Amino acid sequence: MFKCYCYRDIVRLRGLFVLCVMLFSLCLAYAEDFDWKIRVLIVTGATPRDGHLRFFRSLGSADVPVEIVQTSDEKDEISKVLQTIRNYNQDEVLILTNSDQYLATQEAPVAAWTVTGEAARQEASVLLPLPAVPRVMSYEVQEQLQRVQKELEAYREFERSGVKPHGPHGLENARKLLKELQHLRVREEQDQRLAKADTKSFKAFAFAGLTSSVQNLLERLDARLHEGSLGAAWRVLAESPGLRKRLEVALDHRYVAFRRADTLQTGNFGYRARLNGEPIVHAKDLTLPPFLYGTPLDLPASLANLVAREVVFKLPCPDCPDEPLERPRVLGEGQQLPSVKVAVFVEDRVPFFRLFLRRLGRLHYPKDRIALFIYISEAASQHVQEFEDFVDKYEMQYQDVGVAYPDMGFDYKKAHRLLWLEASKSNEDYLFMLDANVQLTNPDILQDLMRKRRNVVGPLLTHAGGSGHNLMTDYINHEFSEGFLAGDFVARRREENGTIDVGMLQVARIKSALLLTRDAFLHIKMKSFTSSGDDMWNRFFIHVFEQGYLPYACNQENYGHLTKADDEGKFTPDVLNLERNQEDFIAYFTFLQTPEGQEVALGEGECEGVARRWFFREPFARDLMARVEGGSGWEEAARKGASATTEVLAPPEGLERKAGQALAKFVVRNMMPQLDDTQVSSAGDLYVLKGSGSFSPEEASFVVLIALGDKVTKVEIQSKGERRCHLGLQKGEAASFRSADFPKLTFPQSVTLALMAL
Repeated sequence: MFKCYCYRDIVRLRGLFVLCVMLFSLCLAYAEDFDWKIRVLIVTGATPRDGHLRFFRSLGSADVPVEIVQTSDEKDEISKVLQTIRNYNQDEVLILTNSDQYLATQEAPVAAWTVTGEAARQEASVLLPLPAVPRVMSYEVQEQLQRVQKELEAYREFERSGVKPHGPHGLENARKLLKELQHLRVREEQDQRLAKADTKSFKAFAFAGLTSSVQNLLERLDARLHEGSLGAAWRVLAESPGLRKRLEVALDHRYVAFRRADTLQTGNFGYRARLNGEPIVHAKDLTLPPFLYGTPLDLPASLANLVAREVVFKLPCPDCPDEPLERPRVLGEGQQLPSVKVAVFVEDRVPFFRLFLRRLGRLHYPKDRIALFIYISEAASQHVQEFEDFVDKYEMQYQDVGVAYPDMGFDYKKAHRLLWLEASKSNEDYLFMLDANVQLTNPDILQDLMRKRRNVVGPLLTHAGGSGHNLMTDYINHEFSEGFLAGDFVARRREENGTIDVGMLQVARIKSALLLTRDAFLHIKMKSFTSSGDDMWNRFFIHVFEQGYLPYACNQENYGHLTKADDEGKFTPDVLNLERNQEDFIAYFTFLQTPEGQEVALGEGECEGVARRWFFREPFARDLMARVEGGSGWEEAARKGASATTEVLAPPEGLERKAGQALAKFVVRNMMPQLDDTQVSSAGDLYVLKGSGSFSPEEASFVVLIALGDKVTKVEIQSKGERRCHLGLQKGEAASFRSADFPKLTFPQSVTLALMAL
């Protein structure tokens, strides 16, 4: 039946609509002028947990005033709260919590509107968060749902392919399946109604309402029911509907103000602009509630960083109370820096280990405040001598040196357990764990990480060329790929306005270099080191989260880089790692006897115009010959200029040849520093000469010879004027000259020489 309106009724309705629009506009204007005051009071133990401080930072980014109250006994929580909030404006909205599981996602006006609005809707004055109801479904319904969905998916595949599903009978069966699915959904809802919230294990306690209402609630609640604990007070209210009704308390059962983060079913978070231009955090098309809760392990790292605005340029803030550690004081006379246990793990052979040790010894931190712990696995036993050379030089300078040698039989897991046992017995203030594949280029790394004032923090490290890094934000996907924050943080992306994404980022895992405070490593159990490899570190960091600590990565400085290993995980000697790691300068420190190369005086019968230096250490010759004779594919080069008894070998095509060319260019440049850039612009060549006879480097302009044999290598070089000169080179000793001055080499005895030409 249709109802008709006369002209007079239409006019009346239009007037009512205009009046509503005017009232709505006035409300909006009033809301813009009204200062929606909301504050948060966080109650912590004697030491705030990392989660409390993350909540503090997220509130600061949402412009919500926040205060932390510390108490040593949870039975004193309510009395401390009442003592504090009596000084607050009683008409302000107050969020009170002692939980370390919260994040603030909305600005102050939205949070105030949401909390008071939901409480008023339920005719209450105080709103409490409610645990997420677990998903409940009988096995029978679950099995039938899986069967029906699988059969329907088969029909959908037919439809996508354009084939009709088995004619009329197929369509009828599809209709029956859809009806059955509808019936099962109803049964699923019926099962879900039986589910109850788990109040016993819930720890995200909170009370929200006007300050006067929260204060009135805590004063009226019988002290025998809570014994001074906020958690006990929340639990007795959550489990007693009658008590809630009498005290005007409501549960946020629709999860409007408080919601568990892992119920969002998404990891795609971002900003969305509001009408007034301010950003609002949202998940895909879903706007988030003002407060999210979840254990540090459950909260998505990308969301935590987003709402806490961690990836920004953080200026020094002398008055910010949101850091977990005390601000370092200026050392007075007689005071010392904190002590550090530096634990180095050599799990396998690594390139440039001597350089690693050299940089470790050059850290700008007093060695008498460092206790050194070194683990060398059986697979890395070749590095023992290099380490002992390092210890001979520095042992008396360090506070202590402990070594787990290969013959002790410790694997990687047991070595970490041994470290934890040693660290718990000693009194160091910090523990710095470091893998041997890290080249620390910033000697101030220890002081800088300490200044970050985090319980668990590590430096951002990348491979040369930026092909990889040491961060991970997800336990399942072994990639650092949670949105734009991750990529910008690793790349230190620079905005057009000059700002850079530098600062600290909460991550799920950070490998290779990690600094822990004493409080952290004493609470982290050594039993957390189980399994091996990536799985061991996954379990370790899960335990770190469970203990309430949040791992942070810092990219404010270029702290160093990761040595890139072979793709197959095999060890490649240092001499052939230059091109792979794009670090020519590394060889300068690794192979040279001295920074300039030690000059050798010319002996009787030797020629002018030939420079001799102790250029390479013995490991260079050993590693190079291992490649030549180890079946790696070194092949005989063109015999142009070589006699029949002289063998000329060249590295195989590919990476090894490129590495040899880079090394040859580097050596010639350093042996002949008088050459300019145009003279050394071309790629070098590396050859190994074996046998007796003669060789003429006709296509080269500059030549460097390096003795590889154990005995003195005797070489006769001949100038254009037929003048002959003699060289006797020790293993690792180099001689350089221009090929135009000495175009022919003669070997009266069998030799093994490296020839580098440019």
